[in-house]
Amino acid sequence: MNWSYLGGTLLFAIIGYLFGSISNAIIISKFFKNEDVRNKESGNAGATNVLRNYGKKLGALVFTLDILKTIIPVFIAWSFREYSQISWMNGIMIQAIGLATVIGHIWPIYFQFKGGKGAASMLGFIIAMQWMIALIGVIVFLGIVFSTKKVSLGSIIAPGILLIFQIIFSFIPHLSDQWSIPMMNYYDWWINTIFFALIYIIVTIRHIPNIKKLLKGEERTINFKN
Repeated sequence: MNWSYLGGTLLFAIIGYLFGSISNAIIISKFFKNEDVRNKESGNAGATNVLRNYGKKLGALVFTLDILKTIIPVFIAWSFREYSQISWMNGIMIQAIGLATVIGHIWPIYFQFKGGKGAASMLGFIIAMQWMIALIGVIVFLGIVFSTKKVSLGSIIAPGILLIFQIIFSFIPHLSDQWSIPMMNYYDWWINTIFFALIYIIVTIRHIPNIKKLLKGEERTINFKN
């Protein structure tokens, strides 16, 4: 076993988790409103709950920061791997830091392990890995949300469609080359797909209460006019 490789991957995963634990929803709600958004309505520390309670501007700010929260550590890890000569800077390190960041967002160590549901951070992971694939997801997500006014529905369906794209492209190297950004190559596609699937499973599990409400027709809608 390559202990330096294992240790290096674990180190970057810890960094990703600590970075992901910075809950933008909680910080922004306390800074601008002197409240903890987790004490409002759904109790979720995410962009949707901020949007419902504090309006579009703060909701959009949290959503953007939660996306960047995953992109930034992934690109730091990638840059470090590309420009260093350290032997263990390879393999699944980049994907591991992305997964750990999403986990940190959902279970933040700084905020009693009570965070968001991970949808925006998951989008950040997809953007960092294949931004063109992510663009499809954003279009699908917005289409679902604006037509149904249910964010949870878009958060579940859109990444599921992207996961199907990932699996298909993993079998087609020519397409994967065209839909990749420079940091990726064909051999990374299966690794990306596996980690994306893990993240999607975690995020979907976090949305089980929303899924139950959707099935019962009780899921709340979003008012875009506030």
